[in-house]
Amino acid sequence: MDLSGPAAVLAVADADGRMLIDSQSPMRGREAAGLLPWMSERLEAESIAVDAIDRWTIGAGPGSFTGMRL
Repeated sequence: MDLSGPAAVLAVADADGRMLIDSQSPMRGREAAGLLPWMSERLEAESIAVDAIDRWTIGAGPGSFTGMRL
């Protein structure tokens, strides 16, 4: 999950490194109200349960501290 730029980015890979999801959703400023539903929809579309994700990474870059708080 990368929230440091003008869009939220969700990328999910399997244990072999194959990309299962690579999706972006525009965000205005610090608006994150739609972030959880968007992420849930993307995971559901690929039949991936949230608790099946073993490791989370938050993007590091300009603005990433704000993204981590969200």
